[in-house]
Amino acid sequence: MSLAEPIASSVTHSSDPYVQGVLDEYRHVFSWASEPMLKATALSVALHRAERAVLARQEDFLARYKLTPARYRTVRTLFLANAPLPLNQISRKLQVTMAHTTKHVDWLEQRGWLQRVAHPTDRRVIYARLTPEGLDRLQTMFPALFEMTMEKWDVISDDDQDHLLRILGNLRVSLDAGQTSAPFARSSESET
Repeated sequence: MSLAEPIASSVTHSSDPYVQGVLDEYRHVFSWASEPMLKATALSVALHRAERAVLARQEDFLARYKLTPARYRTVRTLFLANAPLPLNQISRKLQVTMAHTTKHVDWLEQRGWLQRVAHPTDRRVIYARLTPEGLDRLQTMFPALFEMTMEKWDVISDDDQDHLLRILGNLRVSLDAGQTSAPFARSSESET
């Protein structure tokens, strides 16, 4: 099928009015768009909206502790390591630049969450470790965070949660491996 051929019937629909509005606009503006193209668009928009809603709830929760998501990921990384970590290792684990890590470590250190510790023999290596105060804050925060997170997902059955985990895992592996087709690859293949 050619990209220029209009689709006779529309079968992709969404119960989310915003996503449905996007689909309707795309059908109107891109009359040549196939149903698989529209479905991919609907999935992408719906996933993005769900992610934004989940992240907004998490950001609101973390703000009570004066943390941003990035600062939280920094202290969580230290908590899970259960040991001091070199700043460059924190940076690698979080997949951010050293400048980004240093900025957050500075902020967290000024507020008593963590402290820098010099390597005993290599002055070039600086570690970060949670302070007793930072550890106490996290141990107080985690139960409430887990409770809030669980409440977010209570609207979806356990089976659907398992299914969603599998789907998102497959999507991530596929995208990370570069297994998605190049733009217009399907249409050019079908035209030959």
